[in-house]
Amino acid sequence: MDLQNEQEHEGASFEAYFRDPASAADSPLAWAVSQRAAVLDALRGLFSGPPAVVQLRVWCFMELVSVPHGRITREDLNQLFHLLLPQALDNVLKRFRDVGLLVWDATSQDYSLSILARQVHGLLAPLTQATGDDDDLAPLLAQVDVAIRLRELHRQRVHHAATLRQQATDRARLLELSRQKEEAKAQALQLGEARAGAQAALQEASANERPVELLVKHANELLELAKVEGDAEQLTARLQTLQAEKSRLDGRWHELKSDRDRAQASLDQLQGQRQAPPPEDVSRFLRMLRQAGIAHHVLADVIEITDPQWRDAAEGVLRGSRWVVVLKDAGDEVKAMELAERDRYRHYVVAQAAEAPKSPDPSSLLAVLRFADTVPTWLLRQLEQIRRVANPAEGTKRGGEWITPKAFWRDSRGGRSVWVDPSQHQFGAAAVAARRESIEKRLEDLDKQLGQVAKDQATNTRQLKAAEDAARGVSAASELVRRSDEFEQARQQLPHLIQARKSAAQRWQTLDTEHGAANKRESALETDYKRVQNALEESERNARRYVGEWEEKRSALRQRSSESATAKKNFPARWLRKEALEALRKTYQNATQARLRGEAVEKDLTEGTWETDPTVEEKHTLMAATVEGQKQVLAQREASNNSASVAVSNARERYIDVLRSTVRRYRKNIVELGQLAGVEVSADLPHLDNDDTVLRQAELKVNFNFDGKGQIGLNDGEASGGQQVIKSLILLVGLLKDEETPGGFVFIDEPFAHLDVRNIQLVGHFLKSTRAQYVLTTPITHNVEVFEPADVTLVTSKKPAGARWAPPIGVLKRRVAQP
Repeated sequence: MDLQNEQEHEGASFEAYFRDPASAADSPLAWAVSQRAAVLDALRGLFSGPPAVVQLRVWCFMELVSVPHGRITREDLNQLFHLLLPQALDNVLKRFRDVGLLVWDATSQDYSLSILARQVHGLLAPLTQATGDDDDLAPLLAQVDVAIRLRELHRQRVHHAATLRQQATDRARLLELSRQKEEAKAQALQLGEARAGAQAALQEASANERPVELLVKHANELLELAKVEGDAEQLTARLQTLQAEKSRLDGRWHELKSDRDRAQASLDQLQGQRQAPPPEDVSRFLRMLRQAGIAHHVLADVIEITDPQWRDAAEGVLRGSRWVVVLKDAGDEVKAMELAERDRYRHYVVAQAAEAPKSPDPSSLLAVLRFADTVPTWLLRQLEQIRRVANPAEGTKRGGEWITPKAFWRDSRGGRSVWVDPSQHQFGAAAVAARRESIEKRLEDLDKQLGQVAKDQATNTRQLKAAEDAARGVSAASELVRRSDEFEQARQQLPHLIQARKSAAQRWQTLDTEHGAANKRESALETDYKRVQNALEESERNARRYVGEWEEKRSALRQRSSESATAKKNFPARWLRKEALEALRKTYQNATQARLRGEAVEKDLTEGTWETDPTVEEKHTLMAATVEGQKQVLAQREASNNSASVAVSNARERYIDVLRSTVRRYRKNIVELGQLAGVEVSADLPHLDNDDTVLRQAELKVNFNFDGKGQIGLNDGEASGGQQVIKSLILLVGLLKDEETPGGFVFIDEPFAHLDVRNIQLVGHFLKSTRAQYVLTTPITHNVEVFEPADVTLVTSKKPAGARWAPPIGVLKRRVAQP
């Protein structure tokens, strides 16, 4: 088969190369090889490409396998391969990560060899051994192996000596940090007590200043009023100015109150949410996909940012991709695209997606993200190309595409900031916390503004009342003369009280700043202390491990040396002759070792006791086939269970959609019935989502506004009897109202009880306007308004005493006017 045919059949299965594909399963060796698919993939990754590149990969792999414990940091890795070009080393490491030989541990910040790497090493180990009896490279390879071991031993000793020196430095640093931490703690405690005292003094100064300030303001207002109270025109103008200011403040109050209500509603919407809610257009399109039975997910639901330091950077880069829709089945692409076109969905709909690599480049932005499902391939490439740098200077020096923790992104077009306000963060549970914190800050600012407006309203009310009193004849000048001593004393005291309050505020602010700085310093020292302590503990563990390993090696060498010396004493003299030693060296220095070992194994197989029943292999094959069949059955059961789970979830989603539609239709019905009754009805739709907690907490809040007197709820006691009946009828008829029967059919027991004539008229007018069919019961009354809503009236009476039958039922039917 030539190269072209091999390329054409690259995607074919192993059985496709057999004349009879079914015969491939009859070979136990073929079955055994098929069970090592991971090893085959790793070998293909190592040996694909030009010969020089393959040689480089094999050499680097064998060097990595010789590292003790199979773990190495990036710094030690650069030192181990300092002779290689950085780009060449990066390419080799990336290939090792892609085929699963090398794993990056983000917690310990080092590389480790996988179990698969140990298996591959077992296959490649013969590459370092001699290949024939007369191979002249055998002594050279032995010397190279010794040199490698000596170099590694020297490196460990140098590293151990440096570690001991660093431990001494860390212990001294720990003592110094402990002393500084205690000093900072004591200083923070002292400043906290002083700050509390200063705050109490500030509150006392403010309390002393407030009544005097109000008295001076009142005196100044009386002076301004006294100037105009004799002039009716000026007094009128002042009244108009104050009333206009009152209207402005009222408008400002309602504006801020509306902003606060919206912010509070946004905060309430986040309660109990694990993820930030999507926009309305996204929710609508996702609902359309679910109704069409198209399995999908959006990136905002499957991406988690694992490192808080890089949250701003990741949120900025992914901002434009948060609502990208990834399809589970590429066959749904056309149908999904048609729905997106119809709904004018502004975000991408993607069918080509893949799993994120398990071991991405640790310096890339992809390394700080965790994916719960597939993502677009173009996004994976983009994230892996973006390198994380500490600042723009480092990024410029490094080159390529990079981003800083503050979300400054440099790509092929240039650099720009992609920072996103925390209130707009979307990915993961931390995004909900960031949004909540931002909204809480907004609420705090609005509360401050509302407080200031309230103060201004109080001042305006006081001034307006004084002006209205003046307009009614109350003299401001007389009050000024009567309280002149009191006002003068207040004017003299106010500057001193203001100065006392400012001094107290300045002292409190200074102490508050110092207290905050002391707390930050204490926290920073505590962090440094723990960091140095953890580093020292890790260093001591590594040192003990190295010492233990060296002690084991020393004991093993000592034992082997003792055994060798003892055995040498028992050797016959002829074994120690020069020619005999030379003969042994020739025997065991090349491939003869393998031949001798093979002869020993062959002899053992011939003379030893082994299983000779040929049916063992057939039994093994049958058992393997049985296990494989059971695996297939188990896979089918799992697929069936998964399908059932998806069907249940889809049915639940559709039921919730029907429930949402029913609640919206009911709100529409009661609003329309309220218009017929002359009542403003409003209803807040509950939040319905596929979550048990959300559904349990869902409720429909209905409010009524009669005659513009304000909103009242269902159970408020402020409504009159007639209003209570109107509310009940609106809610009752709204349940039965639909497109085919606009009013439904209801049975109402004595709706006019305890109502006056006016309310009876209102209830009757509402019942007639609903176009509903209804049966009313009422006791006999002389109020004809009770019978106004009825077209047919049935009059029943109790059976009189001594009579056998009750009186006949009377029937009254309203006469319809002829046109």
